[in-house]
Amino acid sequence: MTLIQSHSCDKCGGALLIDIEKQIYICPFCGVTFDYDYFREDNVMDIADRALARGEFGSAKEAYEFMLQKEPHNFKALRGLLFCTLKVNKIHPIKDIMRNTLHAENQVVKKCIENTEAQGKVYFENLQKTGELSEQYKAELREIKKLERERTSVVKTMDAIDKEIKDNKRRFSNAFEYSWDELTPKMKEAAITLVGVFIILWISGIVMVGWWVFLLVAVPLALTITGYQIKKKRRDRELDAQYQPQLKKLGEIENEIAERRKVNEKTLKEYNEVFQVVFNADPDREDTTPSSFAKTGGGVIEEDEEEGQE
Repeated sequence: MTLIQSHSCDKCGGALLIDIEKQIYICPFCGVTFDYDYFREDNVMDIADRALARGEFGSAKEAYEFMLQKEPHNFKALRGLLFCTLKVNKIHPIKDIMRNTLHAENQVVKKCIENTEAQGKVYFENLQKTGELSEQYKAELREIKKLERERTSVVKTMDAIDKEIKDNKRRFSNAFEYSWDELTPKMKEAAITLVGVFIILWISGIVMVGWWVFLLVAVPLALTITGYQIKKKRRDRELDAQYQPQLKKLGEIENEIAERRKVNEKTLKEYNEVFQVVFNADPDREDTTPSSFAKTGGGVIEEDEEEGQE
């Protein structure tokens, strides 16, 4: 036996419960029962609407279903039943494309489309369309987030390669500076003295013995420096060969992100247009008017990038 809170008992004033299976009202306090027809049908809708407004979606759902047993084509009951499924008490929350949870295969909206009449069909068909557009938008957004993470990874790789390229260009000076910094003050003095002595002896050798002494030192030094430069150039080419594909990949990722964002801009624009049709098609839009939609704004809430962007 399925029960939902309903009217007040005429005898004791207690809150009646509805037994949907038997279609009777029961007072849990004095035990009195009432036939369904004892109360007007608009009271059932009032019960359902008040439960929906309070966010009591389970109770509201049962009341709307109860009403639909007697009036299968009742637009308000169908709409209320769909709202219960979406866990909203009015249409406004899902005008934000990121909060729309109406999936294309939602069985309740299909039921609403099948059972409602002409104007209601326009309402529910376009509401179903907003769900499809929302799914498309979110799918593109997930791909954009994935591409942004990939872009971050590529940029980090490029930064690491670029740093190595710069280090390679000044490798000799860096090595000398590092070695020099590691020496103690006394060791630095000794090194300077040794270099000075070497230069004096070298120059003295050139003057006293001849230029072959100069060549004896200069040629090995020149060959060493030349070999070092060749090695540096080779490493530069290797690093450049690693850098260029990453640069190309980054450009491709940036282009794809830009294209997907354009697609989402079009989707969002279409979403707002379709949602406007939903508002216009609502035969009972006391608080869901087009002007209300325009004032509050449609589309997507700014993301906290963040998500925060699934």
